[in-house]
Amino acid sequence: MNALNYSWFQARYHQIAKVVYDKTGNNGLVKIFEKFNGDIKINTNTALIDFIDKEVSQEMASSFSNF
Repeated sequence: MNALNYSWFQARYHQIAKVVYDKTGNNGLVKIFEKFNGDIKINTNTALIDFIDKEVSQEMASSFSNF
């Protein structure tokens, strides 16, 4: 990946992280790290958003689905 592409993806990551933090705070971040501690078979964006919606929070799932 060239530097321009990396920069774009890094910027998007920070935008999403801010939205998620604003909606869920520290508790949301702790919960998502706890849920991803293990072997999870997720291979699509839709499956990831569904997993987050059910296991972490609806607010966090909507943040990811809106980007």
